[in-house]
Amino acid sequence: MDKVYLYHPMNESQPPDQYSDCIASYNTWSTIPDASKKEIYCSGMYYTVEELGQIINKLRHKGTITVTGYDIIEIARHITTGYLLPNEARQLLSHDEQLYACLEIVEFFQQKQLKIEMKRISNYKFIVKAQRP
Repeated sequence: MDKVYLYHPMNESQPPDQYSDCIASYNTWSTIPDASKKEIYCSGMYYTVEELGQIINKLRHKGTITVTGYDIIEIARHITTGYLLPNEARQLLSHDEQLYACLEIVEFFQQKQLKIEMKRISNYKFIVKAQRP
């Protein structure tokens, strides 16, 4: 397969249909050969930026990577304005996911010379899609 859906066992979301036959655990990404994937979908930011850089190396030229995660700035903003209670925030953040701001991921992708195709934040979660040149 030329695409892969990286997930965490604690992540309850189901992969999109187009990834149903190409699922890999978040901790097995290092076994994927470099420059072998046309499309990578990282469900949740369970990676350091260094690991994310290595995951980018798994993309072919013109391949795309999509990353989702909780946006730490949005969570903090909603706590300080009273829209999110600390107890609710703890529930959001009670797993192994790394905390980044959407803009941090965008800047990291741009440093790696990736072209940003999409960036969105909704309900404390971000999604960023980028293409390798």
